[in-house]
Amino acid sequence: MLYAPHDVLVRDPLTGRVRCHLCGDYFAALGAHVRRHGLNAAQYREATGLEKTRPLTSAEYSQQRSDLQRLTYQRSPATRARLATGQQMARTGELNHRAVTALSTRLPVLQNAQRTRLDAGRTTRSRRVRERARRAAEQLGYHDLDSCLRALYVDQHLGLEPLSHRLGVGRAVLRNLLTEAGIPLHATGDTGAAGRRARAVRNEADAAARVGTTDLATWLAARRAQGATMAELAAELGRSLPWVRQRLGVQSGVG
Repeated sequence: MLYAPHDVLVRDPLTGRVRCHLCGDYFAALGAHVRRHGLNAAQYREATGLEKTRPLTSAEYSQQRSDLQRLTYQRSPATRARLATGQQMARTGELNHRAVTALSTRLPVLQNAQRTRLDAGRTTRSRRVRERARRAAEQLGYHDLDSCLRALYVDQHLGLEPLSHRLGVGRAVLRNLLTEAGIPLHATGDTGAAGRRARAVRNEADAAARVGTTDLATWLAARRAQGATMAELAAELGRSLPWVRQRLGVQSGVG
């Protein structure tokens, strides 16, 4: 439980004292108090959402410290001597130059860290999208995503738009999934009626050439009579199980 809103430093309107988020009491300064809660000032700011540079003091306390520092500077030659070097560097621009140099040294490290976080985020999103597509493929009756892509996109010549809807992914993601599965993208116009017929003829010719026959139907019947399973036929022809079943005219449950 917090006694003050997260990321807000509450001040008493009468005294100006600041309220501790952890116990609700008011103090002129929280820096020393929060040690009772087992925290230092930086840990307290992080736990309560306060900015790292936010003073944990009342306005009156901050003014008192500012007045004391100014008085010390005016009265102490040693203090002025210690600060003289930094003041000279600020006047000549050397201080700014050192700050820029330090930042340029740290920037590649920060950029690499940011790039690592972005890459990790992309990997996580890609994994989630692929898992969503895999579940959709299973619901469509396929044992894995690649076989679903080959059956619907290659064998049934389904276009990107309807296939992306079935799998619940965008077209750009679908293109990536097809590429990862080693499936060439259809040429423009290849998913129309004429294109589908042309691809069907090419696919059948390619399968026949793969097993060295000119009569694929006879070859399939003969291999089936020899006891070849659907999975074996699909592997020999380089096609999907639904494609083989369709050409044999058998039900999907037959092995």
